[in-house]
Amino acid sequence: MVVTGCRLQGAHFDLERVDVIIGERFLLTMHRGPVVFLDAVRKVYRSDFQRFAKSPSFLVYELWDHLVENYLAVQKRFEERVERLQAELIGEVDDRVFARVSELGADLLHFRKVVLPARAVLSDLGSRKSLFISEATQPFLMNMVGTLERVLQDLLVDRDILNDSLNLYMSMVGHRTNRVMNRLTVVSVIFLPLTFLCGVYGMNFDVLPEVHWRYGYVYFWTSVVVIVAVLLWLMRRNRLL
Repeated sequence: MVVTGCRLQGAHFDLERVDVIIGERFLLTMHRGPVVFLDAVRKVYRSDFQRFAKSPSFLVYELWDHLVENYLAVQKRFEERVERLQAELIGEVDDRVFARVSELGADLLHFRKVVLPARAVLSDLGSRKSLFISEATQPFLMNMVGTLERVLQDLLVDRDILNDSLNLYMSMVGHRTNRVMNRLTVVSVIFLPLTFLCGVYGMNFDVLPEVHWRYGYVYFWTSVVVIVAVLLWLMRRNRLL
């Protein structure tokens, strides 16, 4: 059988593939480089094997027990990364956070693709009769299937939290943008009629009666004030301000 462990170094996610061959009196593992969960097995299997084991299938249990613990530790690290990104998305962020969210989402999906076949293999080992897996070991293997189910559910929850946090941030950005656009609209509405008046009386026609009015300048500014006041009243009445 093939089992896959995981290693998290900072934000980097690595897989550790281990090929396992089990016989009547032996269990052989093949892998490249050090493997985290196998190192944990080596630390405890000697005393546990002497106390509890009656066949090499106990080593299968030890291997899966530490592999499941490895999955739980990796899932916990992912959960912490999701919580940190969620906290960052609440405040002001830069564009680099989107790359981190995308990377974390891809890692969660990748990890789920690792746990799913592991659950299937563990379920087969715990339910099917085998010459090399004792019936006394199988109930313990089946108990770990439930643990992997919880890991898968937690991964889905982490992805949902990450997506909801990103959607909330985008909604906040859209809300801020709408507020800015609303202010710009108010300014445009106010200055549009004023610009029209300035354009009319800025034309270079010889015959422009208002130019020769004694109080034309006062009339102009009075008209400006009245127009602005009316527009502000209308916008407040329609809750545009």
